[in-house]
Amino acid sequence: MAFVPTHEWQEVKEGQAIPPGLHVKMDMSGGGRWAKLMDEGGGGKNMQVMAVGQEGGKKEESPQMDGHSVAELKQALKKIKAETTLDGKEEDVKTKFKSMDEIKEVLGQYEMRQESDVDVMKRLLGVLRTSEEESAIILALQDLEYYVHQIDNANDLVTIGGFPVVISLFNHTRAEVREEAIHLVGSAAQSNPPVQIKIIELGVLPKLLRVLADEGESPAVRKKSLFAISSIVRHFPLAQQKLGEFGGLQVLMGLFQQEKTMSYRMKAIRLVNDLIVERLTTNQGTDKMKQYDKLPLFTKLQELDWCHLVVDSLNSDSHENREISMNAMNNLRPACPGGFDSKPAIEKLRQLKVEYKSLWDTEVADGDNDGYFKLLYNLVGDVKDNWLNWQQKDEL
Repeated sequence: MAFVPTHEWQEVKEGQAIPPGLHVKMDMSGGGRWAKLMDEGGGGKNMQVMAVGQEGGKKEESPQMDGHSVAELKQALKKIKAETTLDGKEEDVKTKFKSMDEIKEVLGQYEMRQESDVDVMKRLLGVLRTSEEESAIILALQDLEYYVHQIDNANDLVTIGGFPVVISLFNHTRAEVREEAIHLVGSAAQSNPPVQIKIIELGVLPKLLRVLADEGESPAVRKKSLFAISSIVRHFPLAQQKLGEFGGLQVLMGLFQQEKTMSYRMKAIRLVNDLIVERLTTNQGTDKMKQYDKLPLFTKLQELDWCHLVVDSLNSDSHENREISMNAMNNLRPACPGGFDSKPAIEKLRQLKVEYKSLWDTEVADGDNDGYFKLLYNLVGDVKDNWLNWQQKDEL
């Protein structure tokens, strides 16, 4: 039977649930609980619990939780602890479960060790040396490429003699294997002088240039070759000298004479621009500058009419390609005595300035005051101003 509260104290029978929001008191002498409705103005959702002594007098109020006093809860917890002791069952637990020392002793019977990065690379090289499954070779190359992004691992690959194995796969019959092998070499060489030196010693640069020049080669393989060449020669004067000796600049120029090589052309322009910037930011007379001078880059570019190739790239419909070309034009002055003052070049720059002013105005109307087209508009102006200033200095 449910407990029905009133404004008078009533004894709560055993098993009856007390609804929330009542006055509750405990009879500490005779046992039992009493409850009634809260008086007007004594609101609040929490019940008040009072302990009643033998005389029935009211003692201090006791805090309560979920309808039970803290004293009740403490007594219940003591009872739970008493009921859940092992009572002589500890030996049963020990027989069912091993101690930590016993577990360590069992594990010690096995040769368990974590494979180091060098061990992993050796195992992957073993796959490249022995496997006849092309899919396994491709996966091994991809895994190795992941590891050599860490400079220490790339240097360890030199130490364990891994590069000759990888380079031998440049001649594999499957294009995807060639692509992954070349990609691995390019990734390992990035900003890593020991690897760059080893690759030059192994004669990799002329191999890559032949791949890049081969119009019959897979486009993906050629693109990875240009990436690897860029990784090898950047910030490495000796490799740049070898690039000139092996006709690398002519190979790059040849990309402008082939169909379907627009993406290669822009990468070539960006690479040559980076090589120019290296020279422009290196102090004259330093040992490093003397090393750079072993490749007369500006003279070579002038002979190849590289300046006009860059100007022609302004005709691309791609804003990114135009940006790459204009950045290159800003640094090409030493290689272009005649400047970019030809009528087609000047007219193209004027057209671009008008176009980018319109696009910039649209950006501003959309709430973007510093958007991409503002950058391109300013870049066009920089190119025009720089070349006009250079031309005036030449005339003086």
